[in-house]
Formats: sequence, structure tokens, C-alpha cells
Amino acid sequence: MWLNLRDKKTGKEVQGRLRIMIQFVYSKVKYFEDYLVRWDETLRHDAELKEQVENFIRQLETPFGFLNALAIEHAAGGEYG
Repeated sequence: MWLNLRDKKTGKEVQGRLRIMIQFVYSKVKYFEDYLVRWDETLRHDAELKEQVENFIRQLETPFGFLNALAIEHAAGGEYG
């Protein structure tokens, strides 16, 4: 349900709307089970997104892989160290 807000004194519509949503809980167990399912889906989606971002970052680093090799050689006290 959407309600338009009006100024009490002038009766003019003011900017903004109020949305009221009523939820009837007929079973606490069912409510929490559904709630957990939604959170599981959200977490799964976020994990997939994180993995995609990490893969993208690895792809960006690939052209500069020689920098990693230099850092490893430097840490080992190699030619560039």
C-alpha cells in the first residue's frame, strides 16, 4: 500500500511517500525457514560475485606476472635482490 503525504496545515502534497507492508506470520518455523533460505541464496550469490571479482583481478594481474617473479626472486636474495 502506498500513501501520499500531505501537510496538515495546507493540505498540499509534500515530497515523499510512505509504504506500509503488513506480513501475517502463521508459522514462526516456516517464517524462519524461508528467511534462512533467502539468506542462503544471498550468501551464495555474494560468494559467486566475490569469486568473479577475484578471477577478474587475477586476469588483470596476468600481464604483469613478471613482477611477481621479481618479487619472489628478490625475497630469495636472487639476482635482483
